[in-house]
Amino acid sequence: MSGPIVKGKIWFFDALDGAYQNEIVTELPDDQNQDIITRLGNLAKVQTNLSSRNILTTSFNLNEFHDQHAGLSPQNPQPSTPAVGQPAYQGGIKDQHYFPGGTLFEAAFGFNRYDLNQISRGLEPYFISPETARGNYYLTAHSRADRWQVVSNLYFRTREWHGHHDFKVGVDLDRLRYDANYVRTPISYLRESQQSGDCLTVTPSPCSRYSVFPGAPALTQFNSELSGYAQDRWLLTDRFLLEAGLRHDWDQAERHSRFSPRLAATWVLDNSGNTKLSAGLGVFYDATAIFLVARPRAGTRIDRFFDPLTLQLGQPILSSFSADLHSLQAPRILNQSIALERKLPADIYLKVEYIRKRGIHGFVYDLTGASPTDANFTLSNTRQDHYDGVQISGRRAFRNGHMIAASYVRSHARSNEVLDFNIDNPQFSPQQPGPYPWDTPNRVLSYGLLPLIRGFDLAYSTEVHTGVPFNVVNDQQRLVEPPGSRRFPTWFTLNTHVEKRFHAFGYYWALRGGFNNVTGRKNWIFVNNDINSPDFLLFSVYNGRAFTGRIRFLGRK
Repeated sequence: MSGPIVKGKIWFFDALDGAYQNEIVTELPDDQNQDIITRLGNLAKVQTNLSSRNILTTSFNLNEFHDQHAGLSPQNPQPSTPAVGQPAYQGGIKDQHYFPGGTLFEAAFGFNRYDLNQISRGLEPYFISPETARGNYYLTAHSRADRWQVVSNLYFRTREWHGHHDFKVGVDLDRLRYDANYVRTPISYLRESQQSGDCLTVTPSPCSRYSVFPGAPALTQFNSELSGYAQDRWLLTDRFLLEAGLRHDWDQAERHSRFSPRLAATWVLDNSGNTKLSAGLGVFYDATAIFLVARPRAGTRIDRFFDPLTLQLGQPILSSFSADLHSLQAPRILNQSIALERKLPADIYLKVEYIRKRGIHGFVYDLTGASPTDANFTLSNTRQDHYDGVQISGRRAFRNGHMIAASYVRSHARSNEVLDFNIDNPQFSPQQPGPYPWDTPNRVLSYGLLPLIRGFDLAYSTEVHTGVPFNVVNDQQRLVEPPGSRRFPTWFTLNTHVEKRFHAFGYYWALRGGFNNVTGRKNWIFVNNDINSPDFLLFSVYNGRAFTGRIRFLGRK
């Protein structure tokens, strides 16, 4: 809802949305196969014209998310899943002042807070067998991250010097806080055919591995960030645009000044304006991930391993983490892109684009110190990331808002150190290269709104992409194949809906009905990746065909 509070001076906007989902995992028994997910959100804004040159805007956004059985699957039945709650709060106020001559100054203050509450469902011992988990989830966690932010931007009036210059500068000051509290119970990793048992008191042990977590005290981590930038948008001619910028970043955790130059250009190649060439080059620095800085205080883990004869192998191994950001270089990414866009006959727009990203000095934890009884993971910046992508896309607009668009992307995303080691990641392995979990070498996407008969429209969207990669482990959670060497099956979905716009009660409305995943394709979400399991490579859980309907209120015009 939106409208005036004081006509011509103060306006309001409020948007409320909510969702209730009952997800059913058909592979589980009928009385244990449901996961209830709820969402509630509200965005409120008020805009006030303090004067003809001064606008004040305030906003507040609230989101609540709750998942009763997070990660429910045949490998994680209801008792072994945690309940997850994620409340988020965002508030802000912004003042914009226009000076005579065209200069604009804006200043804003914002606050963001994100909570994560993960709660175990009981106190039963937690077991993981090659087929499934049993007992109650081992981890109860409460974390909170908030950010206080002040932003200021100054847009100068257009200057004339060998063309038009639109110059702007800005600063950004942030204060971040991260709080976390973890309570973990032991994890028993069972061998095939073992159903339960005490890993330490039963002889021979039914376990292949037994993990305990010494107490992790509550932790609090702070960081302050200061950023500034300057940018010039230079229109040399009606057909050539050049944009140049320089950004500076500093934060309390790393304490290094980071300068990021960026340059982009757009050139209209012909007098008709039907062909455009654009290119860009820029250096980008990753913001310091505060949870990486806090990881050494998130706890430790002690692991006992057992051989196939169920005898303990050596002494228990203590895993711990350490980090010294002051001795590291800041992660840096070099982004490059070039694109050619052409207007073809019949108002078809075709675009070909190449994107290249090269990241160096990426933060990663790796096993740097090890003994028969200790494993120390140290934060280093030896990770290198590589992404190459070529996209071909086309679109065509018709009358009355009808259109159709399609694209194909061929990409490659890899890292020389792809594993993310932490206390809750049980994988044992040295760092290895591999694809990122979201790597999809081939992706086709198309969507559109097309006319049918008698005022009905057909809305559709479809996507096909290579399955994402996953790792293969054994019953001790050790990697037995290179990371990402296996993939999920190809993903395919087709959504089709019919919409009719009509006039009733003095207003215009739009009624839509149709199916998501109309073909009923089984796009799997989970897989058994334990090579010692008889269910190895068994895929499970998918979203089947679903009927959806909606009605929209379009107003009087």
